[in-house]
Amino acid sequence: MANKGETKWCYQIIDHGKPGEPDLCVHEVYFDAVSKKVKYYTESPVRFSGYENREELIKDLEMMLADLKNEENNIIEIEEIHSSFD
Repeated sequence: MANKGETKWCYQIIDHGKPGEPDLCVHEVYFDAVSKKVKYYTESPVRFSGYENREELIKDLEMMLADLKNEENNIIEIEEIHSSFD
């Protein structure tokens, strides 16, 4: 069970596009573990660089796929995130 104020993170799809013109990117999103409200997210989408070996890259890709396939992990509209910070 999550504690109040505890922060969790996962890979999350964020839509940077406009209605009818999606622009889906993957970000690391940090959210309140209890309320599920986004606290902050990486400004730039995830990039795959700087890996020293194939196994590290594959491990991160597998973790990303598991997060993105999670039924509770829905696409978040970028404007929805920005309005929650106001």
